[in-house]
Amino acid sequence: MMLLFVTLAVLAVLYYKVRIGRYTKGIEIMHTSQWGLGGTWVVANEVVRKEAETMFTYFYKAIKHHGWKPVQWSALGGKHMVILNHPDDIRFLAKHDTKAFIKGPELQELLYDVTGDGIFTADGKDWKSQRVPVSHMFNRRLLRERMSTVFGTHAQDLVNVFRKAAQSGMVFNVQVPFYCYTFDCINMIAFNREVNSLAGIQGDVEFQQSFDILQAHVTDRFVTPGWKILAKFQLTETERRVTKHVGIINKYVYEVVDSYYNEAGEISDDALQGDQTMTGLFLEAAKEEGKTYTKQFLRDMVLNTVIAGRDTTASALTSCIQYLCDHPEWQDKLGAEAKEVFNGNTQEALTFDD
Repeated sequence: MMLLFVTLAVLAVLYYKVRIGRYTKGIEIMHTSQWGLGGTWVVANEVVRKEAETMFTYFYKAIKHHGWKPVQWSALGGKHMVILNHPDDIRFLAKHDTKAFIKGPELQELLYDVTGDGIFTADGKDWKSQRVPVSHMFNRRLLRERMSTVFGTHAQDLVNVFRKAAQSGMVFNVQVPFYCYTFDCINMIAFNREVNSLAGIQGDVEFQQSFDILQAHVTDRFVTPGWKILAKFQLTETERRVTKHVGIINKYVYEVVDSYYNEAGEISDDALQGDQTMTGLFLEAAKEEGKTYTKQFLRDMVLNTVIAGRDTTASALTSCIQYLCDHPEWQDKLGAEAKEVFNGNTQEALTFDD
């Protein structure tokens, strides 16, 4: 019996090495944890001891420890990941083998409550069918005529928030208003929905709070053995909170989706007339090609668009502020460049070409 167990264990290790090696040949992979309980125990232990706030801060520490090289992580339940950080590695994989970007059914199940079948967890043909039309939305004309205008208009609201805080001497988390700013912008760009979470409008703030809570809870599933059973039978407070906040998010998103349908349950021509939003352009292209999508699919697309438009830009803005604080010498350089671009006229809004 022991010999059989050892043989199966060795075969499992070899299979895993071959599977990972097939997609990452040419990249040096650093191993951060042992098999079995390894990854789950290491992350949980560091979080409990407050040495890592979340699973992601643990991964950040691991990558930094190994000189920013890719790291492999394994945990209880057969979860295996290769985590990339350096742009050169990402370019290598994108150029040589797109199969390396397959997320797999495990990740799809873990994040399904948030992303559904959207582009962030889609694979293969499903990914490509969403990637192609979405890529057309980010053309130069749309960036120049719509996105830059929306971001510029809402930027004044953001400046007012910072100015008020500076005048009062208040200390606050800059990422919070950045999240509100990008959330307001993506709603207008993607759905032509006027929201003002920067001003603290209850419905808009509630969505964001639920969204953040939900993301945190579903990522905890990575290191929670048996989470499927816990979720199915609502055995933990965490999974009960997931159900609650999924309901809040769905209510918000389906209001957006329903606005594109008529009473007959079909996409409304009137709703698409002159609609230059990302969602409108997507549905218009689908209609011309004779494609139809369910409300569930559109819900997933809308929510994935919010993730793409809010989180990435807000995080980039927060990182920019942190870098400027860490390197004060760059603050003067940035100020000088801004004055040069504005040419002394701070009242005139910058264009996309500027």
